[in-house]
Amino acid sequence: MLALAALAVGLVVSRQWPTPPSTLWFSLAALACAIAAASRGWSCKAALLLTIALLGAGVYDARLNETSPSSLGALLDETRPTILTVDARVLDEPRVIEAAAGFFAGQPTLAFKVRVLALEDPRRRASGVLRVRAPAALRGQIHAGQRLRLKGNALGLRRPLNPGQTDARPLQRQRGVVGSMRVPNARLIERLEDGSPAAIVVATALRLRAAARARAESLLLDSVSTERMDPKRAMLAALVLGQRDATNADQRAAFTRLGLAHLMAISGFHVAVLAGMALVLVRLAGDLGRLEPVILAVVVLAYVAIIPASAPVLRASAMVLVVLVSEASGRRYDRLTVLIWTAFVMLMVRPADLWSMGFQLSFSLVAALMVLAMPVHDAIWGRPIRTDLPVPQRWWHAPIDLGKLSLTTTLICWLIAMPIVIYHTGLVSPLAILTTAVTLPIIMLILALAYTVLIVGIVVAPAGELVGGALGSLSSAVLWLVHTMDAVPGTSVALPRVSIVWTIVAVAMAVCWLRRPRLRELPPWIMAAALALWLGAEVWSRTHLPSRQVLRIDAIAVGDATCMLVRSGGDAILWDCGSSNPNAGRTLIPRAVRALDGWRVRTVVITHPNFDHYSALPDAVDTLGVRTVIVGQRLIDAGSGMLGSPVRDLLDELRAAGVTIRVVGQGDTVSLGSATLTFLSPPDEASWSSNNDHSLVARIVAPVSGGRVTTLLTGDIQREAIARLLDTHPDLHPMILEMPHHGSATDAAAEFVARLDPDIVIQSVSATRANVGRWRHAKAGRRWLTTGIDGCASVIINRDGSVSTVSHHNR
Repeated sequence: MLALAALAVGLVVSRQWPTPPSTLWFSLAALACAIAAASRGWSCKAALLLTIALLGAGVYDARLNETSPSSLGALLDETRPTILTVDARVLDEPRVIEAAAGFFAGQPTLAFKVRVLALEDPRRRASGVLRVRAPAALRGQIHAGQRLRLKGNALGLRRPLNPGQTDARPLQRQRGVVGSMRVPNARLIERLEDGSPAAIVVATALRLRAAARARAESLLLDSVSTERMDPKRAMLAALVLGQRDATNADQRAAFTRLGLAHLMAISGFHVAVLAGMALVLVRLAGDLGRLEPVILAVVVLAYVAIIPASAPVLRASAMVLVVLVSEASGRRYDRLTVLIWTAFVMLMVRPADLWSMGFQLSFSLVAALMVLAMPVHDAIWGRPIRTDLPVPQRWWHAPIDLGKLSLTTTLICWLIAMPIVIYHTGLVSPLAILTTAVTLPIIMLILALAYTVLIVGIVVAPAGELVGGALGSLSSAVLWLVHTMDAVPGTSVALPRVSIVWTIVAVAMAVCWLRRPRLRELPPWIMAAALALWLGAEVWSRTHLPSRQVLRIDAIAVGDATCMLVRSGGDAILWDCGSSNPNAGRTLIPRAVRALDGWRVRTVVITHPNFDHYSALPDAVDTLGVRTVIVGQRLIDAGSGMLGSPVRDLLDELRAAGVTIRVVGQGDTVSLGSATLTFLSPPDEASWSSNNDHSLVARIVAPVSGGRVTTLLTGDIQREAIARLLDTHPDLHPMILEMPHHGSATDAAAEFVARLDPDIVIQSVSATRANVGRWRHAKAGRRWLTTGIDGCASVIINRDGSVSTVSHHNR
């Protein structure tokens, strides 16, 4: 345990302090190891722990912070595409990514991964894995194992632009991924032939694995439905084969809200069920002794080969395989010690997993069940009386005992996992024990049938057809149960961000209580009440600005769109809620709001009826708790048109969700904490032809010591609205300005910036459309924040009148 803790400390230090090179860490580790060799007693143990910590820091630095000179990642930039020609090996079978609808419409593409073998210039060495997007017309022409020459635009791994957004770079580097490439034309891909025997062996192995995966899909999924978008097929694909894509995104979200996310991702539970089914089938052939663990290990390895090699799959398989090897050895072993050393090795191989919720839950829950399951079970249900006399057993005793054990394990997992899940996601599932008890038996039956099909179907082709109907019916039952329970109020509660200290204390208290579950003792209840009060204090403090701040504006990076979180005191509004990311309303915006210490955003302002200003709102309504949407008359008029129009669909969805729609215009005001938001445009009599000119324009006045600070939010106003604002408000000189129309470099916009002369400018736009050169002169002497370049941009107005800015990339 101490070795694992020391390794974790080393990984954390290297992540937080990436400057020292890995050679320094390894040199210090060697020195500490020498000290340990020359010491005895506690000094030797301390030096060994220090050695492990320094070794962990070096491993993290070498694997994730440093880029090898021969890596292709050293040649790629995260924002400026590099035109490259590479020779590469296709690693997986390509899959078609369907085009989204509406604003996100585009051409379907073919997605696959390749391992770079060489560059066009033979003098330059390069290695690494690229994620490739190519025209969908190549479907059926590219297969796993092929050697290709590709020419396209390559980008390096990009930093996250927003708080709350996962930094995928460590995980991608851990997998060898160095960037992405887009091939715009099928003629830019050329098939090459393998020459060496070693290359032919590698290509054959990749083709066999792809064939095994296709066989598994055919056996399992096609027996249920041949329609790719069928919900039953999508659920089985995630549950059994580990496939995660847009077809089961809504299902995964519903399972997560109910506290069942672990069932939709391959975990130790799934691999244990697989091993159990394989064991039943193996024992039909009689007692095979030590050969049994070997056969089970082969089955697990074969399963790993046909599903995507994600981190949960590797963790689960490693845990099960280590147990099987320990059993096959015939020697006594301590299960908890084996688990700890498994976690130690996993972190040495995959150091970025330490920050993964899946890693934390996998090992902490398995350890808790090993140590606490039987004591807690005996405390709840009573310890069975031991006697030498025969005890009659009825047929119903076994299922009842199994149900009791299932409830015990569910309770332990819920108590241990709840603080960790709150820390990572902010979701609390109060009824998780009930939902797990209801769905788990059906899930286990589905897994048992599915794994039987996979094992037997290799030799008996019609196996899938025999149970396809049962699998489909059981999957439909699970989906109905999940969506029915998900619709019940209170099954999921969203909380703001909590501290890591609260999380650690909460887990420790849960473990202490489970070790001595005494409901009649007073101290555990006092500690639980104190923990709840602590959580309440954190929730309150994180949903109110610090007392020194009077106003805060956070421009979330949403591509060529707008979404700004504006707060004062305990009040918050969103100024627009759009994005060029189709999943922004489900994930990007709610996670950013939570990471910025926001929580419930009851009011949203939609400036005008352009899709890039409201596209994410329907998905964000429930998560953010939106109750009122403020719009201009132009949006209402646009929504009164024909059925099927995007604006009309938006208004219908908002009304169906019980959201109040308030129409405002010039002169209307909204209170926002101690600040006041006043709409300056458009006037009621405006007859401009452009939707952009009809954007709502608001001035926010924040009182500070000795005066006030003014902010102007402008939407997408263009020439006519800009001219009227300058004419009717000649004294308008805000300190903070939102660039009109995402910073489109027009003469009217240039004059607008020059006349208003703001100190701080916020430009919400992607890096490719930032018009960096055209605004060079206007930026002189100003703080200019561009979301596509700087990431989420924040402006903080303090009560003493000082104003500070910070961007996500400079935090």
